Amino acid sequence: KLLLGFGPHFTFDRRDNVNYPAHGEYITFGLKYFTPHDKKNYTFFKVEIDARNYLTLYKDFILASQLFFGYSSGDMPFYSLNQLGGQTRLRGISNKYMYIDKGAYYAQCELRKHVWNRFGITVFGGLGNTYETLSDIGDSVLKYVYGVGLRFQSDIKNNINLRVDYGRGSFGDSGIYMTMREAF
Repeated sequence: KLLLGFGPHFTFDRRDNVNYPAHGEYITFGLKYFTPHDKKNYTFFKVEIDARNYLTLYKDFILASQLFFGYSSGDMPFYSLNQLGGQTRLRGISNKYMYIDKGAYYAQCELRKHVWNRFGITVFGGLGNTYETLSDIGDSVLKYVYGVGLRFQSDIKNNINLRVDYGRGSFGDSGIYMTMREAF
């Protein structure tokens, strides 16, 4: 099915580098309304706030943090619901459709360190949850994740890393993630 949505989306970006920021902020805020274009289509409203901060603590120790809040209401398709897990949203929950609902919130951070030549390491952690309605936000147990990662700078000119992360979750879940660029 075709989804047609419209609404404002604002972005504030003061990062020093898009691929591997060492300092700055990145904040997005979006309101979207998805309208039916025929009788069989979905109608829903979605709001998302994503705030990220990057801080160089000492030489090449970088602290990256992210806060996310998303909420939807209405009749929406499964793959448009908010989820936790996967390669970027709380690594350590390997199945990104395990925790999925109309709303989600999470906070995560990682400490990045260049080690030698083109190699770096990271340690990360986070916590969050999903919920059906705004009144359900505090009703269930928070999910937490933690892990470590190895970085290889595959593109020196553009500062792009190949990353391999291993994360574990609070309910015995774990995952290995291998992708280009940072998680956030």
